[in-house]
Amino acid sequence: MADSLIDALKNQGIQFVRVVWCDNGNIIRGKAIHIAALAGRETIGVGLSAAQQAVPVMADAVAPGSGLGPVGEVWLVPDWSTLQPLPYALARLVFWGIW
Repeated sequence: MADSLIDALKNQGIQFVRVVWCDNGNIIRGKAIHIAALAGRETIGVGLSAAQQAVPVMADAVAPGSGLGPVGEVWLVPDWSTLQPLPYALARLVFWGIW
């Protein structure tokens, strides 16, 4: 994403962009990023704890025996072709992240 696109989003009043992904439990999860933090993340993406892929549907803790923990990061690379506004949240956009 070019700086000109980020500037255009700022001029439209966009404050946050959400990156969403489908985890191993088939749950759609998301993380919000302030528009000012997007610069430089066009290709590297957004960091998450590796343990995010081991959070089960019925608990907010890492599944025992998953081998994943809070140490170490994985990166969600933006799929900018999926960028779209959120009609229920003004000044917010959403896009899918790719592992």
